[in-house]
Amino acid sequence: MVVVCNSGPLIILSKLGLLELLQKIFEEIHIPNQVVAELSQSLYSPIQLNKKWIIVHKLENDLDLLLKNNLDSGEAEVISLGLELKADKLIIDERKGRKIAETVFHFSVIGTCGILIIAKKYNYISDIKPYLLSMKDNGYYISDEIQNLTLRAANEYLD
Repeated sequence: MVVVCNSGPLIILSKLGLLELLQKIFEEIHIPNQVVAELSQSLYSPIQLNKKWIIVHKLENDLDLLLKNNLDSGEAEVISLGLELKADKLIIDERKGRKIAETVFHFSVIGTCGILIIAKKYNYISDIKPYLLSMKDNGYYISDEIQNLTLRAANEYLD
């Protein structure tokens, strides 16, 4: 399975100590150069990119104008790399990027919350709720709707 990931999920999973979930679930992930640049500028804990399962790519083609004009450069490159690699799945958290990837380019898209759901399903983690709360505590925006849907999908509750 070919999976391309944006910087946001990498940053927050790293901050939560869960970056290795991506390897457990997908074996390897692909990231474009712009994601590397965003990771190096992040105020969060640095992510070690010397992992064999994180594969960095330089885009072969110019960015599509729709992507260039409507998304930040990281999301635009993630979708472009997805097109170049004929990716099976993209990992993007931002709503606008997800919507364009799904509706315009017909990608299957998952976000950090979806990763947590899969991780619980395969018993890589026991509960999602503490991680959702930690994400919010660390300033990572999750709407109440997404938080509640995630907890319900994991048979957990906020109370």
